Amino acid sequence: MNHKKMGKNNKVTNNKVTKSQSFSSIFTADINQVKADVLPFIRNPKDMGIWSNDYFLQLAQMIRFE
Repeated sequence: MNHKKMGKNNKVTNNKVTKSQSFSSIFTADINQVKADVLPFIRNPKDMGIWSNDYFLQLAQMIRFE
């Protein structure tokens, strides 16, 4: 179970998930299944055209873990 805590300056910290674990999960995700899972919540399915494992890895690399 992941336990999130509020850290200093009200930043969320997570002691159980490392950056490499997060990247590994994104890299190995079945992007077609991800798209199928969120499709009912998307107004314009064409917006998902950019979605790929590489795209989400690039986004994840912008996240700062503290």
